[in-house]
Amino acid sequence: MRKYECISAVTLESFSEFVKSFYAQMYVEGLIQGNITSKKAKSVESFLLCRLEIKAAQNLEYLRQNQVKRIPPGCSIFTARNRSTDDENSVITNYYQYGKCGLREFLINQIILAKMEEPCFACLRTSKQLGYHVQSGSTYLYGMVGFTVTICSLASKCSMQVLDDSIEEFLQDFHKNHVEKMTEETLSEIISTEIRLKQNCGDANLQAEVDRRWKEILENSYVFDRPTREINELKTITLQDLKLWSRNFIAPESKRRKLSIQVVGNDRQSAPRRQPGSKRPPLRFPSPHQQPTTYPNPRPTIFPNPRATTNSNSRATTYPNPRVFTSIEEFKSECKRYST
Repeated sequence: MRKYECISAVTLESFSEFVKSFYAQMYVEGLIQGNITSKKAKSVESFLLCRLEIKAAQNLEYLRQNQVKRIPPGCSIFTARNRSTDDENSVITNYYQYGKCGLREFLINQIILAKMEEPCFACLRTSKQLGYHVQSGSTYLYGMVGFTVTICSLASKCSMQVLDDSIEEFLQDFHKNHVEKMTEETLSEIISTEIRLKQNCGDANLQAEVDRRWKEILENSYVFDRPTREINELKTITLQDLKLWSRNFIAPESKRRKLSIQVVGNDRQSAPRRQPGSKRPPLRFPSPHQQPTTYPNPRPTIFPNPRATTNSNSRATTYPNPRVFTSIEEFKSECKRYST
């Protein structure tokens, strides 16, 4: 939608000016691999820089530093209505961000999410039947570690409150009954499986090897022997490492940084039905100057806070002051306060 809103303002003059300024100062990184000598590779580099006629960028360290915004403490909700008025599909993705971590912490999070995958599907999809698609997975972007849980459902079946509460209840149950009760044998099996996967997903050809190394360059990590390092690090991870990570990151009493992205479908039961044989109305987008439609009155219930009060009859604790955002700009402004 951001692209859609901006494209109408692009003119030939503005595009030409952008091209000139884009090549004015640049920072260039490259990867040449294969049957080629060092001398030939350097000649290719010189030819490229000469033809582009670019000047070296001044603030080199800033350009090389890819940054990821840190989510504010507690819970932030970004909600919007499905722009297709005839579509009742709803999607919720809860993103839990831990923070900047090293290789060891990334692998611990990966092991826990490997263990979470099956019970997450069994609980939210098979048992509770909340939606037709349920998925969990670890995330790692420029050193920022976290994980996501996604549910695709129907507006006529489940509200966002039900979906969000169910995810939180599952996480509490997962920590209590799967991580805390995990045995050494179970951990050994998971680590062995992860090691085999990393050994078997080696570079099948030159293109795969180049892609792997180019990814290291794009992320400014330059760990070109990452598979070997990960395998060696996996062998040192203990059961106590996993339990401590879960207590600090997943457990209900932990201090989370959560972003809940909610796209709310349109309930067909309350919407006027099309007559048999009539054409489906076209998908209409607002003008670039029109504010996006937002889900009215987003729910305030957030994941448990250790300082919030609970009672024995309550199934979930609520965070006292959730932040609800209806625009990307508003959320980005809030994140600037917590940038790392």
